[in-house]
Amino acid sequence: MNKSLLLTLSACACLGLSGALRADAPAATSSTAATGSTAAAGAAAPDASGVAKNDAPGSLKKGKALLDAGKYADAVAYFTGIGEQVADHGKAKREPYRQLDLATAYLGENDYANAEKAAQAALALNPDLEGAWNDLASAQVNSGDRAAAIATYQKGVAQLTKDGADHSRLDQNLQSLQAAAERLAKGKLKSIKKSLPAAVSATTHAAAAVTNAAATVGY
Repeated sequence: MNKSLLLTLSACACLGLSGALRADAPAATSSTAATGSTAAAGAAAPDASGVAKNDAPGSLKKGKALLDAGKYADAVAYFTGIGEQVADHGKAKREPYRQLDLATAYLGENDYANAEKAAQAALALNPDLEGAWNDLASAQVNSGDRAAAIATYQKGVAQLTKDGADHSRLDQNLQSLQAAAERLAKGKLKSIKKSLPAAVSATTHAAAAVTNAAATVGY
């Protein structure tokens, strides 16, 4: 993985979400409380990864800790295991960050195809996530598609500029990637130029050999 292209993670920390109930939530009766307990028990059932479903404020914190510890495989299992975030405006608040952190975890595992899918899912929900643009471009460049990565950075900068959001990291990574592409192109050009004299010489010698052979046959 190209570490220089990875954006510093700050997805969950910037949410500021707590696990407290909303102050305007109605008090539950005994029957609704029982129903809620049953639903909560069902929601906590683990998926194939062994991680319990968790669609509540603060659900991303454990996964963020796994990312910070470099436990990318565990982070992938966690973010996939807790499932889609939809409760308490989760689709707008937590789900884009779940997908962003999942993309980062996949990058850590060198799973660039799934990293790209998760980053795209995050951007579909929140196109102003600088980290998602960066993760998408990182997945593309690590997959060998430098042109797509450059285009992604450019799209991200345009989107964030339009919405007045910070895009300084994207600018920096875009410039670095473009500079690397230019150095590579220059290196290939120099290599071609160096090989031309030898190629021309070999062709000339081959032509001379054919001419000499023809002359010999003529005699």
